[in-house]
Amino acid sequence: MSVSHQTACVVLNWRNTEATVKCISSILEGDVKPKYIYVVDNHSMNNANLEIGACLEQTYPQFEENFGCQFIWVDTLRNLGYAGGNNVALVQAMQIPEVEYLWILNNDTQVAGRSLEAMLELAGTCSDVGFVGGRVKAELAGSEEYSGGGRVYPRLGLTRRVKSVASEHEYQGIDYVVGCNMLIKCSMARKVGLMDESYFMYSEEVDWQLEAKKRGWRAGIALDCVVSHGDGLPSASYYYYKNRAAILLARKCGGVGWALLSFFVHLVIVLVDKPSPRGVWKAYKGCLDGVLGVTGFSSNAR
Repeated sequence: MSVSHQTACVVLNWRNTEATVKCISSILEGDVKPKYIYVVDNHSMNNANLEIGACLEQTYPQFEENFGCQFIWVDTLRNLGYAGGNNVALVQAMQIPEVEYLWILNNDTQVAGRSLEAMLELAGTCSDVGFVGGRVKAELAGSEEYSGGGRVYPRLGLTRRVKSVASEHEYQGIDYVVGCNMLIKCSMARKVGLMDESYFMYSEEVDWQLEAKKRGWRAGIALDCVVSHGDGLPSASYYYYKNRAAILLARKCGGVGWALLSFFVHLVIVLVDKPSPRGVWKAYKGCLDGVLGVTGFSSNAR
């Protein structure tokens, strides 16, 4: 059993205790474990962290002592979204002198054996790599696998997954790694800052990596890292926040004119995707609010 004292992991929970327990279990069963594990409950209002701890204790008695990991339980006072919830823990972790790497994992992911080890190896050998991801198996797409990275067209707010990369050093085709699994260098985060919380959900990790790229950092894929991602069925709020975030990214990178063009592009994409009528309406509202610059939590997503 090996523990990386340089690594702090953050798992963000919101009303999905079962998935969070499975995610943490996969971390504990990895070949290399992070010394610090932050479990952030994003205001589920159901004593989730107590339940998560009890479930882990049932499966792994005295799990903190036996695995050599230190758990830090964080409860937010309101739902801060993806960036805000993760940032709370990232700020705390960066204050620990020995921590050099921050590992963000979605709670609906499960990691294979040497995933953390593979990401740490790549980050340690490439001085300009600020973000490391790994291959992702999208479970609801029949375990379809892709590289865990993608291309971004910022002024349109569009992203495209890259199917595969030939080697860990073939990074020209990778603009970003997906936010469900990211290893981040503290040295990069101290220079660039953390994620923009105005997005609330989606696009914030893309925006973060675009900002880092301006300062000479890049993203890399550790091929021996494999993560299964549940990526639940799209809800109405998904269509709202996903499309609003895309337009906000276009607005930030190109201005209102590009945001308007992005508005029409994303509406066409939604119609091709054929969600429910409610999904189409929420996508329209999200696109419109993106053009208007509406940020943070929104009742329009309900």
